[in-house]
Amino acid sequence: MDKLLKIIKGYLISAALFLIIMLVLSILMLGTEMSMSGAKWYGCIALAASALIFGISAGAAFGKRGLVTGIGLGILYVCLFIFLLTTMFDASFYAGITDIRYIIPVVLCAVGAVVGTNLKN
Repeated sequence: MDKLLKIIKGYLISAALFLIIMLVLSILMLGTEMSMSGAKWYGCIALAASALIFGISAGAAFGKRGLVTGIGLGILYVCLFIFLLTTMFDASFYAGITDIRYIIPVVLCAVGAVVGTNLKN
């Protein structure tokens, strides 16, 4: 139960980080000459940064098998975010999940889990 609470805490922290990064990026896009065509990539970068933080906290919570844990939780993390975003904006979930750029957050979550596992030791 303690591991689950640590994972949920890490998820909430990383979700808050995602929202903060997206808020900052949206303010920058409105106030500067940042291209709106790159908005999908900006969102992917924000998701990757928050997935890295989530991976570190999840790896520290599990303590073993950081790579496997990170890949599994990274896939779950990205799918959950895509599901939440597509339901909020009334889009198709399957159209979002097939995009290749969502591999980046999964890989960074796995790297974060390996780092988190090694930080605990």
